[in-house]
Amino acid sequence: MALSEISSQQSAPTEMTNLRVDTFLDYMWTHPDAVIRYRASDMILNVHSDASYLSAPQARSRAGGYFFLGSLPKDGDPIKLNGAIHITCTILKLVAASAAEAELGALFLNAQEAKVLRLTLAELGHPQPPTPIHSDNTTAVGIVNNTIKRQRSRAMEMRYFWLLDGKTQKYFKFYYQPGQENLGDYPSKHHTADIHQHVRPYYVHTDKSPTHLLRALKPSIRRGCAEILGDPYPKKSPLPCIHVGPSRLTVSPSLPNHRILGHQSRILNRLSTTTNTPGMARQ
Repeated sequence: MALSEISSQQSAPTEMTNLRVDTFLDYMWTHPDAVIRYRASDMILNVHSDASYLSAPQARSRAGGYFFLGSLPKDGDPIKLNGAIHITCTILKLVAASAAEAELGALFLNAQEAKVLRLTLAELGHPQPPTPIHSDNTTAVGIVNNTIKRQRSRAMEMRYFWLLDGKTQKYFKFYYQPGQENLGDYPSKHHTADIHQHVRPYYVHTDKSPTHLLRALKPSIRRGCAEILGDPYPKKSPLPCIHVGPSRLTVSPSLPNHRILGHQSRILNRLSTTTNTPGMARQ
């Protein structure tokens, strides 16, 4: 997401672009050794698709997608996680007139990528069933599954309806799932520092990375409830909380985390190390 935002402004950079570059470099310096772990699986391609409506310049929307190899998902059962083999983070070329059209555009782009990956896996000896694609927009899923009346969808981009052919030919199978468990949500939106720290174990390998993704409750179940006891999903946060012992949450003093370094540049931190200035990284 950060690289996509920076690259979209490189032809006409501003002071905000420079600030985003510094923030990105600070984050990369704080986490220099990112590792992705791949586990043995059934080699079934899974796709999580999401879109961010009107979040890009010139009233455009951003599409995100997360591709990994796992098992066929079953409703209500945790999803077996694996390392990403492809991630989509791009800006839709056409201006979407609604959030549903933006989600439909994201499904279109992710399905195109999935079609190529399906052929690659088949050539490697892993024939694919209809590829499960998760989306958190009921209207977009209803359109591609042909379960709602498409009276006003005529104004949407015509190419997006190629998805209905893919569904009919059993290349894809589209599911609605709540946005909190959608792994494509993270690369499609801007997030605060605490969200970055919260979801990091799901996208790169750490000591506390989970192997399964717990399912989120649908909004219809949550309706009227201020809080549901035992729910692993915090309010307005993607992906469930990871409960670990306090000894595994300690931060090494020699490697301060990104939030501590938020008010100083990585260059100043390097200078403080070379000149042996005590306390700079701990302020």
